Amino acid sequence: DVVALSTLPYINFGACAEKTVVWACQRINDGFAEIQREYSGRIYGIGMVPLPYGRAAAAELTRANRELGWRAVQILSSIEGRNLDDPEFLPFFERAEELQVALLIHPDVRVRRERMDDYYLQNLIGNPVETAVAIACLIFGGVLERFPKLKLIFAHGGGVAPSILGRWRH
Repeated sequence: DVVALSTLPYINFGACAEKTVVWACQRINDGFAEIQREYSGRIYGIGMVPLPYGRAAAAELTRANRELGWRAVQILSSIEGRNLDDPEFLPFFERAEELQVALLIHPDVRVRRERMDDYYLQNLIGNPVETAVAIACLIFGGVLERFPKLKLIFAHGGGVAPSILGRWRH
């Protein structure tokens, strides 16, 4: 009945200067907002924030929520090689919890492991493991304890995390 529209996960600007990343995310979010207005009630945008810059991401999340009506944004499972429990990202998570904006966490498809190049293993095994690493870092890094009301959506059913929760409890 409806479509949730987001960018492809490999479209990100994490290696760029903060000003550039903010500009790019604002353009993407504004473009999705136009589509959402044109197809009101049929297409909903999932925004983009300028991580790895935590404060800038919090500011764009606020703008996207208040001005564009975003109820969700997509982030990657790791940002330029840093796990999601990196202290730089805490202002963003704090704002997401405050605004009750859902975070769609997609595995970082750029994370390559040479041994997984054959047989499409990067997608078949790498992405489910990458998603589990993100979940583990949010749990063990204390992010979920600090922000217990975060709304989180993990791509691909949480990867392998649901099947290894028992090991984590150990």
